[in-house]
Amino acid sequence: MRFGFGSMCGITGIIGLEDKKILKKMTDAISHRGLDDEGYFVDQGVSLGHRRLSIIDLSKGKQPIFNEDKSVVIVFNGEIYNYKELRHKLEGKHEFSTNTDTEVIVHLYEERGIDFVKELDGFFALAIFDLNKNIVVIARDHLGIKPLFYSFVDNKLIFASEMKAIFASGFVKPEFDSIGVREKFVFDDYTLDDQTLFKNIKSVPIGSTMVVDNSKEKISFVINDFLGKNYFEHETSIDFASSRVHEQLLESVKSRLVSDVPLGTLLSGGLDSSIVAVLHREIVGDAEDVHTFSVTDGVGSEDSRKAKVVAEQINSIHHEFTFSFDDVIESMPDYVYHLEDIEYGMIFNYFLTKQTKKYATVVLSGNGADEVFGGYDRYKEMAEFRKLRGSRVPVFESEKDRAYYFGEINRIKNLKNFLSFEQDRGQLSNFQMVWVDRISMAFGVEVRVPFLQRDLVNYANSVQENLKINNDIEKFVLRKAARMTNLPKEIADRPKLPAGLGNTSPQALPAFDKFAKKVMKNKNFPFKKYIRKPGKQLAFSLLNEIYINGEKPDKISVSDFI
Repeated sequence: MRFGFGSMCGITGIIGLEDKKILKKMTDAISHRGLDDEGYFVDQGVSLGHRRLSIIDLSKGKQPIFNEDKSVVIVFNGEIYNYKELRHKLEGKHEFSTNTDTEVIVHLYEERGIDFVKELDGFFALAIFDLNKNIVVIARDHLGIKPLFYSFVDNKLIFASEMKAIFASGFVKPEFDSIGVREKFVFDDYTLDDQTLFKNIKSVPIGSTMVVDNSKEKISFVINDFLGKNYFEHETSIDFASSRVHEQLLESVKSRLVSDVPLGTLLSGGLDSSIVAVLHREIVGDAEDVHTFSVTDGVGSEDSRKAKVVAEQINSIHHEFTFSFDDVIESMPDYVYHLEDIEYGMIFNYFLTKQTKKYATVVLSGNGADEVFGGYDRYKEMAEFRKLRGSRVPVFESEKDRAYYFGEINRIKNLKNFLSFEQDRGQLSNFQMVWVDRISMAFGVEVRVPFLQRDLVNYANSVQENLKINNDIEKFVLRKAARMTNLPKEIADRPKLPAGLGNTSPQALPAFDKFAKKVMKNKNFPFKKYIRKPGKQLAFSLLNEIYINGEKPDKISVSDFI
């Protein structure tokens, strides 16, 4: 019997309305997330939609999936890595019609109620409708790896994997949210918590369930936190900690190599993706091909050179893709459309996953290691971080708002506080995972992130600060763990460099910055005073044209702004 993950996909739903026509419009808006199949459920005042990208057991796993008597139904996006153990506990109590992790969740809910999420090790966004209780349980994973948005309007709760699907319902008019735009300015790359750039749309909070009561005339919901993350430090030796990190990361990579479709590893040449690539080779051995993928603007960046060093070391079939300034100009509208954001500097991932799709549907990446193990320079410069962000807080007009944001920023007093803030408040879920999910799914590519495995993150959070940053060496314990692998020393010792400008793209992205500065110099657009970088100004203008003015991304040219 073949066991496997259900699918990566997109989900949609309306609570308080039975309307398959509107539901299909919403689901079609995110059809790129799952080109293999679609499915719908409409009954008892609830509409659920699903688009499927099949990864395992390609002939099974069509959603929505039900329990035995069809009193519980689920739409699910994600993967549960401990589902086999969970299924084993449930098999004597329930009958299974598929071999997927999705059906395990249905039966786990029947046994545990809303506490079922506490047993899931993986990443997910899901909705379960309990027809007997007339409640819908919506849940999102512990780090917000999978996106899920909602809007409560006219006594209807509308939710979807991407905001564009909520707009497609016709119930929510696209408008920018001034709080979201200001937060984006203050914190540079992300908004906080459930805040988005659009009015009346929130993110389902990470590590939480929303229990929506559909039994009364007026719909109501309660949000419950199940995060359960560990931030209690325990003194330990570097040898023990590095050995534990190596062991847990090895298991995490191994569990993420299960696939019935072509699979590979994204390889930037930095420490994090290189460790994943080396472990990938170690796990599969020499008998199986390992494909690695990188991207450059063709100038011969340091990242490109280091990626080739690792690829040669592990004897991978290495694919290096190139992009140019003209590619950036041409693709920026489509990139912004899929991203639903203005972080233009990550567009190289657009070209990476677009080309990767020709060779692989599933890829592993090194994302998340910096936020877990302390990889950014700002973690060494907390006072400067607080000063810079604090200097921007006066953009909020009310004294109450200013006091709140000053308070949040000034809570960052040590590395533990800082990592907690970035893992839980936005850096991971509202920045890193935005492009990891949205840009990869634009091309039907699933990105798996071994560094964000639940137990590994909890263990890393328990390791004392001087094993993360030691004598100015970032990710100290991870570098020690890397030396237990076949990773070349020059990569294990390589300092952290920011992706994008100057590294991945020493030519194309800087050229785009110069272009944007020239184009946007005398242009007026909403919230310009809060968006200072010309590249972000141009991206925001594109976002405005696409979502506010309703222009199709394939009908817009960046040259229109000249």
